[in-house]
Amino acid sequence: MGPGSLHDTILHTIAAMRLWADVLKGGELRAWLEGPSFTVDDLRGFLEEAVLALAMQSRNGGLGEMVERVREGKSELFSRGEVLMHLATHGMHHRAQCLNMLRHVGVNVLPKSSVADWVRLGRPD
Repeated sequence: MGPGSLHDTILHTIAAMRLWADVLKGGELRAWLEGPSFTVDDLRGFLEEAVLALAMQSRNGGLGEMVERVREGKSELFSRGEVLMHLATHGMHHRAQCLNMLRHVGVNVLPKSSVADWVRLGRPD
């Protein structure tokens, strides 16, 4: 399911976040993140960098402003809002795959995966 493993699914999700942060910024795209065995610390570092880049770029224009992505020589236009919504749904799709993988290997206490859960975790008691 998904890209094939927990590692590869998480890496794919982070790589997509980096790519779309680059699209929102405009200009050249960084190389797609790939590798057979990044460590948890590597993945965490990639994620932190991607989150910061997306946070910065999400504020650099209106949601209706158009951005361009060139893929396989074909130019496509997206609104900044489309890009951000795509990232939210893409991430949730792959988080669900990760939870399912964890269930299949017998993990009984699964990590919180919804935005509502994350917000509650950050609130003081």
